[in-house]
Amino acid sequence: MMETKAKVLIDCHDAKGLVYRISKVFFDNDLNIDNNREFVDKTAEKFFMRTVVTGQFEPHELEQELREVLPANADLRVILPKRKKIILMVTKESHALGDILIRHADGELEADIEAVIGNHNTLEELVRKFNIPFFHVPADGYSREEHEEHIMQLIDQVDFDYMVLANICVS
Repeated sequence: MMETKAKVLIDCHDAKGLVYRISKVFFDNDLNIDNNREFVDKTAEKFFMRTVVTGQFEPHELEQELREVLPANADLRVILPKRKKIILMVTKESHALGDILIRHADGELEADIEAVIGNHNTLEELVRKFNIPFFHVPADGYSREEHEEHIMQLIDQVDFDYMVLANICVS
């Protein structure tokens, strides 16, 4: 079994000892708690917990063990990391884009760059060196609305989770 990282999200009716019981499940499974936050809404008597754990475990089995210590009707999710699909939006400056492309090439980003869209074509050669599609959508000669419509038509053709503006402002 490989080392796995997961985000565990819990919300349920508040009860004494929840943090202990949940943490004990993590401990008994030899999991490390990398990050943990809890909150109790006293008015609604609701308990919320967000924990990031790492170790060797089967997500379904961990969920079952947690359900055994949680109040009935608890909302529980064990979420495994998923690579995000992103579109980068650029202008003419290469600073931020270059840094993102290098980090992507080195495997530092938990993301796949699906496309780069620029209103200038000056960065196309740089992007192509990383085997990423570059789309030039010029703003010249179009109204703002027409330019945005061209961009929207393009992004509708790309499967992505997030759009990132890769621009640096120097004053």
